[in-house]
Amino acid sequence: MNATGEAQAPRMADGFVHRGRQVTRLETFVDAAFAFAVTLLVISIDEIPDSRAALVLALKAVPSFAACFAMIAMFWAAHARWSRRYGFDDAASTTLSLLLVFVVLVYVYPLRLQFGVFFAWVTGGWLPSPMRIKSAADVGFMFLVYGLAFAMMSLCMLGLYAHAWRRRDAVGLDAGERARTAGELAIYVFYVAVAMLSIVLASWAPWYAPQWIGVAGAAYALLSAGADWQRDAVESDTEFDVTQRDNTGVFAEYQGSFGAHRLQASVRNDDNEQFGSHTTGGIGWGLAFAGNFRLTANYATGFKAPTFNDLYYPFFGKPDLRPEESKGYNLGLARYAQD
Repeated sequence: MNATGEAQAPRMADGFVHRGRQVTRLETFVDAAFAFAVTLLVISIDEIPDSRAALVLALKAVPSFAACFAMIAMFWAAHARWSRRYGFDDAASTTLSLLLVFVVLVYVYPLRLQFGVFFAWVTGGWLPSPMRIKSAADVGFMFLVYGLAFAMMSLCMLGLYAHAWRRRDAVGLDAGERARTAGELAIYVFYVAVAMLSIVLASWAPWYAPQWIGVAGAAYALLSAGADWQRDAVESDTEFDVTQRDNTGVFAEYQGSFGAHRLQASVRNDDNEQFGSHTTGGIGWGLAFAGNFRLTANYATGFKAPTFNDLYYPFFGKPDLRPEESKGYNLGLARYAQD
């Protein structure tokens, strides 16, 4: 698409030019393959319930099916979003998309096992488990297979965005689109890293610390991650040193519980065009004891760039303002009423 066409093309809500307006055969095939993967999650035709008890048992699989459906939909939406943003239909895109489809179809069964066992565990066996768990090694093997599939799917999406980044000049990505593409690359690198962490823990824990095998699954709580981009601009008859700036942020958060302990950690990096790069974060810990008491400790840092109004508003603005940086911590003890 030429520059004139890019300028006239509509932009989507995420700020990207809608380059993939024409649906390709590859996109159609990927959509159909993801739909087929979803059908593999449901009850097969030879297992139609033939009694009330069988129907109740089948309905108990609904929570697991919903979680599996959400995970498959997440990767389908990620590929659809990539297609709309860049509109590629070349050899590299075809290869990576087909590899993604292959891994998705393999991913279905580890996914069913993972969530089936999880819901059986949290309900104390009220929801059925699709797999017999006899030892920590069984759990470790389940996390290992799941981690390999999740890592491969994330690598496929990473490859697609890396391909878009390599061709950023050819497709005419503007500054905002480049920032968002870089953010997507960072997210999928993080996804792969989390999957590899889970694989390592799943391989190590059954033999050296079987009581910690659940940490291999808890590692996926690290996937609370994302990226954002913001452009600020000022319009005035007065000339200023800076009239426009971009801010690209990448962030991740983790929340986990280990017995009576609860841990929360977060990290964020803001790359501000005017004020440079700043990394902030926080960590919090909680301990439940004596029934309804909780001890908490938290520490966090913060960064806030002055707005253009703070810098340039007539009579009140101060052009020499610097970003605000903060540090805070607290220690608390709380008692909760029991039901």
